[in-house]
Amino acid sequence: MGVFVGKELLFSPGMLDFKKYLEDAPTTSGMPAGAPGKVGVWTGWMIVRKYMQENPNVSLSELMKMDNSRAILEGSGYKPRVTK
Repeated sequence: MGVFVGKELLFSPGMLDFKKYLEDAPTTSGMPAGAPGKVGVWTGWMIVRKYMQENPNVSLSELMKMDNSRAILEGSGYKPRVTK
């Protein structure tokens, strides 16, 4: 997540800015060694999962209608584990 925040990718409108984080590949360019492909998809899933844990009153249908990604991120309280 630090890579996405540091490079200001989370709310970037440019598809090319973050395309490499969503595609199938053995690794993800620009990420630490060993980072698998589709790391952006996995990170997004972790944010949504945490959001639903923190907001049990929100149904899946309501979540799918939400269009404010910043509200989802902030409402999730998601803090990735940092490994070294």
